[in-house]
Order: sequence, then structure tokens, then C-alpha cells
Amino acid sequence: MQEDVKYYYFLTQKSLDGKYNIYSYWRSGMMAFSGDIYGTQIQKANENFHEGLGIKLNGEVLRYIGKDTIEVYRKQLGKQPSDTIPNIRYEKAYDLTLKVLAYDGNSGRQGRELYFDELILSDNKIVFKGVCREIGADFKEDIEVDLGSVHIETESDTITQISFKTLKASMDGRFKNPNGVFSENLPSVRDVVTRLIPTSKLMAQDFENLNGIFYDGKKILATKPIANRAVSAVFIGLVVFTKSAKSFDLAIGKRKIITKCKSFG
Repeated sequence: MQEDVKYYYFLTQKSLDGKYNIYSYWRSGMMAFSGDIYGTQIQKANENFHEGLGIKLNGEVLRYIGKDTIEVYRKQLGKQPSDTIPNIRYEKAYDLTLKVLAYDGNSGRQGRELYFDELILSDNKIVFKGVCREIGADFKEDIEVDLGSVHIETESDTITQISFKTLKASMDGRFKNPNGVFSENLPSVRDVVTRLIPTSKLMAQDFENLNGIFYDGKKILATKPIANRAVSAVFIGLVVFTKSAKSFDLAIGKRKIITKCKSFG
């Protein structure tokens, strides 16, 4: 017997090679005393979605590094990072390779909102042309982003916004101690969500069902979660960094290809 499950969000993406579907979701727990459920999993393209089937990423997608390799990040929630450099390991999910960036803490999330004039897809990248902080700004630039975390949102026949994630690691973290005194210059690892809003109408049909891009799925799915059926990706290698970085960005291929003004950072 199946029962309806209500999702706060439910995103779907077809892998770059078209062989797999990637699902990212967040929903309420089934019981009054249970916490929210969230996750990211990969299933074969010919399978219907069910929670607990396929392979769990135990993290979030950052970007594609070629058609068969995905960069994924994992962070421990509720803990101050001890370093800005992740442990890097490699895992297999079906015939996909996962490059996993593993952090031992989390400093939260921040967002920014920009505007763009045009949108171009090139290979496994997306180019935003005429990017600016405010509509009508004199200075604009172009931003190129690797596919992976890119999420296209639509309303009726129009694209309303496009977002993507990067990671920002630095030594500007602050922590309030029990005695009220702040500790400064601590390791910080944050998600940065960039939301880009088109300055003119973009037809959704021109950018539908593209591989490597997340789209909104149905808010209500008539499926009962299947517990303990999903498996984790298989570990195949480990890379360990021992030197801390003072400040760097782990951006999903974000590069300025035409610079006419000061970088947005």
C-alpha cells in the first residue's frame, strides 16, 4: 500500500551521459517525533523514483568533471570546521566516479542575487552574459559555470531564476564562547548560493530537459519511502591534504570570461 509523501523540495537531474537520474529532496518525517528527511541519490534512468533505491551520495552535487565524474561535497552539520582543506576521496556510483570533498564541519550558508541578460549553453557549461548587481548597471561581465548544481526554475512558460552553488573556504570564521568572548580567524566553510534573474523573458522550452541541470519535480509523489534499500557509493581511493589554505573558493567552474569591472567575488 502506498501513501502520499509531501516534499518541501524535490529536484531531478539527468546525468551528463544520460544514463542516470539524480534526485535531491527534503521532506518532513513520517512520524510526529521524527526529524526532517533529506538526501541525494542516483538511480538508473529506466527506474521510477523511490526513496531508498539506487545509490546515496551522502552529500550534495557541486559540478561535473567530464561526463562520467561528479564532484560532491560532504560536511558535518552542527560542528565548527577544524580546517579549510577537505579530505578528498574517490568512490564509484554505478560507472560514475565521485570525487568527494569531505569537511569535518559546517559554517552555514550565504546567498547573493545577480541579474543577467543572456544565457548560452556550451559543452557541459552554462554562460551567463551581461551579469550585474542591479538592473541597468553600466558595468557588466560574463560568468561561466560548470553544470552540476545548476537549478533552473520556471513559472508557466518562463524562466524565473537560475541558481548554482559554490563553496567558500576561508580563515574569517568567528565563534562565540560560553563566556561571551568571540574567537576570531577560525576556519570557515560555507555554501554560497548564487541566484541569477533574467532581465528579459527567457522561454522555458528552450532550456527544458537538459542533462546536468536540476529541475523542479512534483511536490507530491505517490510513493512510500523504502528504507535501507539504497547503498552508498563504493570507496576507491583517498587523497589527504595536510597544509591549510588561508582563503580559497571551491567554485563549480565559475570563471570570468569577459571582465569589464571589478569582480563580484
